[in-house]
Amino acid sequence: MFSGLTEQLMPLRQRLLKPFRRTRLAVEIEDEHLSLLEFLPGQGDLLVRQWFTTPLPAGVFSAGVPQLPDALGDLLGDLVLQGGINAPGALASVPTAAVNLRLLGLPPQLAGAELRALLQQRQARLDLPFPLGEAELDLEPRGDCVLGAFMAVEALDRWIQTFTVAGLELHGLEPATMSLGRALGGAFQAFASDDWLGVLDLQTQRWDLVLWLAGLPRFQLSFEPKKGPEQIQGLLALFKRQGRLTPGGELAQLWLVGPGADDPAMAIQLSECFACPVAQADPQAAPGLQWADSWQMRAPASLSRLLGLAQRGRER
Repeated sequence: MFSGLTEQLMPLRQRLLKPFRRTRLAVEIEDEHLSLLEFLPGQGDLLVRQWFTTPLPAGVFSAGVPQLPDALGDLLGDLVLQGGINAPGALASVPTAAVNLRLLGLPPQLAGAELRALLQQRQARLDLPFPLGEAELDLEPRGDCVLGAFMAVEALDRWIQTFTVAGLELHGLEPATMSLGRALGGAFQAFASDDWLGVLDLQTQRWDLVLWLAGLPRFQLSFEPKKGPEQIQGLLALFKRQGRLTPGGELAQLWLVGPGADDPAMAIQLSECFACPVAQADPQAAPGLQWADSWQMRAPASLSRLLGLAQRGRER
């Protein structure tokens, strides 16, 4: 007599149980906005649940560092509550201004005091904006080299405090450059390993340009928006004369992300500047993503960093 009853009750059961499913968060904090992406990790594709953003009050966050961690943490916690999010913790994308990436030629198995001593000898070549003794260092092997991420200890402490106030475990901080690279990984694969590829993040207060080769970020540069095209053109010409963009010396493709990425006039101007195809990044083209039934919008390009973080969250 109960035939079919389970099937009838299943949608109701799913609605009742939904608040108790433990999702994850990807968080992006920039000078002018705070954005969240809620996702559900699993064995297969990631399920993207919802995304929302809010403007930040002036002075709360600047140059990639929380200036008022308590206020920022309260805002983050309120945003999580308003979204009905039941997540134990979050991954966060750290703006380019707060993290310095360097490709390092290091001996294998080097760590601890020996690693610090060697880096101290090379400190001038690292060209960091803060003393090495005041930096946190994360190393990641990449082929025949090591990718090092350097962040000031004080800045890291402020990030940790922000998430503590928000009541979230901080599962990891990742440079925005690497999040973007992961989000565009599928598009990168369409090019040869010796093709130079560019990703230009058109933020309101600055432009961040990263040049990639063989899946690694080789150059990371920032520009004032008003002078961006001219400065980029000049630097590329200088790199070519110095032989730093070899082989070829040309970009095969440039992707645009950020608030100005959907401006056709900007794309045309940059295409002439870089002498290469220019396209807006399409975050929904990233492999391994599913979109919840409630997702009614086409994801804007500004979601690229958050989707790259979510793909990293698949590993947790």
